[in-house]
Amino acid sequence: MAFRKKRSLGFTLVELLVVIAIIGVLVGLLLPAIQQAREAARRAQCANNLKQIGTALHNYLDTTAGVIPRAVNHSTGPNCCCVTDNGEVGHTIHSMLLPFVDRQNLYDQINFDVRTNHANNTTVRRSVVTAYMCPSALVIRETNYAQHNYPAATSSHGYGVCGIHGSRTGSGAFASRWGLIKEGPPPTVVDSQMRLRNVTDGLSKTIAFSEVAKGLDYIVEAGQINRMGRSWFDGNAAYGNTGFTTHPISTPNNPEPNWGGVRNHGAVGSYHTGGVNAVLLDGTVRFVGNGIEGNTWQALGSVQGSEIVEGY
Repeated sequence: MAFRKKRSLGFTLVELLVVIAIIGVLVGLLLPAIQQAREAARRAQCANNLKQIGTALHNYLDTTAGVIPRAVNHSTGPNCCCVTDNGEVGHTIHSMLLPFVDRQNLYDQINFDVRTNHANNTTVRRSVVTAYMCPSALVIRETNYAQHNYPAATSSHGYGVCGIHGSRTGSGAFASRWGLIKEGPPPTVVDSQMRLRNVTDGLSKTIAFSEVAKGLDYIVEAGQINRMGRSWFDGNAAYGNTGFTTHPISTPNNPEPNWGGVRNHGAVGSYHTGGVNAVLLDGTVRFVGNGIEGNTWQALGSVQGSEIVEGY
């Protein structure tokens, strides 16, 4: 009696290799889509963070009758970049907004009677605030600082946190000195405090906050890469740390490498492909592309420039 040979139910080596190759191709096709989907989600979360900050700002302004605070105070010195209205004490707008981003407990720990780099403020200075962190950004931890990704619009020159409120094109809603200044000679004080009503360009046409990206090489000066967004609490940790500049030659992710000897410490940038998120003074969040025209970018940063802003 003849016996029939049973057929093997397994895969041959060739068949197995073909299946593995097909799986590899499918994974290769899926991974970019998955990564894009994850980045889209992170970018949306970043926009939500800025929306929260914009809402917090309006809640804060409700308590000040519309008085806009400075992005930061500076230590004493010989010019507008360093002189403060209240001497040595300097605290950031990010600190002022803490109660309105669900961090009242952290706000209560701040000693406002001493400077931000004082030992009494060490715990706060090292505290991470999730609402101030873009989920797409690289986290580079330091011992004495907690980084952030959302500076305020302050000026139109290379040192972002340095500036005064004024009618000059490019003067941001936030600055290192109080008051609205009419430029001279001589300069005269129009209003002793910067107020929401002074934003004559319109709240929907004026930037409040945007992004910086610690560790991202869009700032060309050596030693500056990791200083951008170094500390939300200590504005003196680095120039451009809590405030950014809007200027025709300093657009998102594309600053002029050497601008009159000043290396754009206050330029904006992000880990998002193609541009940065920004929240306007009316609380609207917009994605601003890297290709935005320079004069339009500066116009978005001014409060009384009387520019026509559209199509960005």
